[in-house]
Amino acid sequence: MKNDLLDDALTTLRQAGIEPRVVRNRHWKISWVDQHGRTRLLVVSLSPSNRRAWKRSRATLRRLLTP
Repeated sequence: MKNDLLDDALTTLRQAGIEPRVVRNRHWKISWVDQHGRTRLLVVSLSPSNRRAWKRSRATLRRLLTP
């Protein structure tokens, strides 16, 4: 299944040097361990509801990556 939001999030994490773990349930759940040993979790919708979904997803990911 092609999901542009998921691809964008995984690309951003890999560019930051993070290898995420992805699980699919009702939504895509992307988890990783940050440099302080904390487990981070980003939930990405299977089907984006509207055009603002891209902005919300990117903003959330940026907040999670900020030390």
